[in-house]
Amino acid sequence: MDLTVRSSVRADTLLPSIRRELRALDASLPLGSITTAERRLAAQLSSRRFEMQALIGFAVLSLALAGAGLYAMLAFQVGLRTREIGVRTALGAAEPAIVGMFVGGGLRLACIGIAIGAAAAASAARLLQTFLYETAALDARSYLAAAAVILAVTSLAAWWPARRAARISPTIALTQVLE
Repeated sequence: MDLTVRSSVRADTLLPSIRRELRALDASLPLGSITTAERRLAAQLSSRRFEMQALIGFAVLSLALAGAGLYAMLAFQVGLRTREIGVRTALGAAEPAIVGMFVGGGLRLACIGIAIGAAAAASAARLLQTFLYETAALDARSYLAAAAVILAVTSLAAWWPARRAARISPTIALTQVLE
């Protein structure tokens, strides 16, 4: 049997007087654990909270791995085109134009991936709806936030090697072309 008491007084100061009143009503009444609603709710939600924290941790880890993979792929692509970048620089291409070329390419790939992922998620929305509580499976804010994070990670992953390659001396690149 449960007893619920609502009060404007803090629960810690109220518990001794509740025990006293219950003993006065029936001294043989066994008193189990007396706790607050907040503690009871926290105990019930602790396993869910752990699961959500683990899920967030894995999501951040997967985002970091995806960013590292993008960086590696784009750094390799920049490395293959180092001579071209040197020739472009020697012919007068500015650093922002070279960086923009690689960042734009990376963002195009990310946009294709976002479109495919959004289409797959939208098609699986009916299945996802059964697992969600008071949340729509087609929540536009969540989709937009995910897309924004992916675009930001892609921009950073593409910008770093492109900026480094755009600073290559044209004489070094032209020497490599002639060899």
